Amino acid sequence: MNNDPTNDKLGSQPDVWVERALKAATRPSLVTPAELEEWLANDEFVEAYQTAMRTKRVLAEGAHEPGDTGRAFSLFRQAHERRRGRYVWMGVAAAACVAALVYLALPSQRGGEVPSGSEALLYQAVADADTTITIATAGDTVSLAELAVKPQTDGVVNVSGNTIELAPVDYDCYEIISSTLNVPQGKVAQLRLPDGTRVWLNACSSLIYPTDFPEGQPRRVQLKGEAYFDVTHADGVPFIVDCGGVQTRVLGTEFNIRGYAESQPCVTLVKGSVEVTAGANQLTLQPNQQATVGTDGQLALGIGVDVEQVSCWRVNRFYFDGQTVRDIMIEVGRWYNMDVMIGDNRHISDRLHFRGERSWTIEQLVEQVNMISNAEIRISGNTLIVY
Repeated sequence: MNNDPTNDKLGSQPDVWVERALKAATRPSLVTPAELEEWLANDEFVEAYQTAMRTKRVLAEGAHEPGDTGRAFSLFRQAHERRRGRYVWMGVAAAACVAALVYLALPSQRGGEVPSGSEALLYQAVADADTTITIATAGDTVSLAELAVKPQTDGVVNVSGNTIELAPVDYDCYEIISSTLNVPQGKVAQLRLPDGTRVWLNACSSLIYPTDFPEGQPRRVQLKGEAYFDVTHADGVPFIVDCGGVQTRVLGTEFNIRGYAESQPCVTLVKGSVEVTAGANQLTLQPNQQATVGTDGQLALGIGVDVEQVSCWRVNRFYFDGQTVRDIMIEVGRWYNMDVMIGDNRHISDRLHFRGERSWTIEQLVEQVNMISNAEIRISGNTLIVY
């Protein structure tokens, strides 16, 4: 091993080795076996790589704010630059350990199973997707932009950005009919129903609702996808949400319902109390509790749930706290409308802790995830591939 910087043309530039260590730790697919063999002969690279991997593990083990990943690796760079000219003898055994770590990180060297066909597809993007939020009523579909100009359509009294407000209709003038609010990928919408209930609708979701709720009758809506409800209390008049075979019944409360096709239906209570029914099974939830429908149709109760993590999509943020790489990439694919494929399933069940902004470009998000994950995400056209 070369420990004399005068004999190494890069020996006087430890920052070069720091950058190479970062590259090997966070973007291993960009490192060739030949480059790896050359770099492992330098003590500065070996030491920097060990520190970079420790930083990566710390980031993967705890939830952090957007930007923390970049700041952590920036501090890593600064710490190593301050040690310019310092070379530490790691020994043959230590170098061999680092070589093994990097070797396993290189996708070209991995021995994990590579699925094929439909098993390799985690999420399929919507073809020819329209990015317009719309309301469909009696066969007519109107965009939010059109409603902003002519807001009196179907009980709509105001449109501001992606927020729609409805008002009770005059029974003498209007018939109560159903409308459907459709929210495409990459968007979130908010709807205020005639009774004052507020509904946030997540990407790739739809809500069927009446233009008004008849007095004294249960208030009922149908959901596909995900929504957060802040239900206005009405004495003796329940509010009922039907979603994927699950019925959630409340009088006045706040809760989140998730019912995408790629996951099991799930209800999370924030405030108040809700009654969740799936077939013959029923649970009554208290705040910070969650009901999930299992593959056997049974309801499972979760307690001590982090409701911020469940509902932060309302404020346009990603927050993953112990979710698997599989679930995270499905969520990312849905938001950015990209296919998600498994290239290597070695790390698909690894769990990560990560916060991010939905306003980020897909390149920014993938870079951040790759910094903290043993899996590596690559972008190929409109496809995300997990290695």
